[in-house]
Amino acid sequence: MRTPYPRVRHIEGYSDEAFNACLKVLTAAFADHPFMLMKNGHDPELLRLDLSIPIASGLQKKLVYVTGHNDHDISAVIIISPPAPPKPSDTTVKTSPQLNSDNEPDYAEKNREEYKAKLPAYIKEYMETVKAEDYKEFVKTIGEELWLGGYRIGVIGTYPSAQGQGYGSALMREIMNMAAEKKSWIALASWTHDTTL
Repeated sequence: MRTPYPRVRHIEGYSDEAFNACLKVLTAAFADHPFMLMKNGHDPELLRLDLSIPIASGLQKKLVYVTGHNDHDISAVIIISPPAPPKPSDTTVKTSPQLNSDNEPDYAEKNREEYKAKLPAYIKEYMETVKAEDYKEFVKTIGEELWLGGYRIGVIGTYPSAQGQGYGSALMREIMNMAAEKKSWIALASWTHDTTL
């Protein structure tokens, strides 16, 4: 009998419980990743803060999908960005729905400010110059329409003890199915210490 694939769940908003579970998974998944270590000065607290920003923002914007060994476990996490909405024409005056209402707190902002305050100056300078230029060149090379017109994977990671059990593959299949339904594509940027793909 064939084992069914893990069930993917869409997190429908921010909660401390979901935030903590996702942070635990991604912090463990990236604990020995060369670029993430370099980017955060080999400081586990900076790594935790760095990952907390996309998690909080992704949860608030309903862009987080998870899976695990049951309907309550979170062993793998993916944070996506959907295709950018088409630019409105001069004749179309429609307002886009706001993802966050004015009275809803920005859960990522506190973590973003704390991260910036603790980040060593030499790393901050590197990220604002070299990596910023790498990113601009990357978008220029593949084209803004291609980069922004499809689904983008911001972060994907599996808890180390759960790796090799199909959780990451299940998340990727979910996003591929979403993209296929919309006749779109998926872009994944891989940032390492010496290359950008």
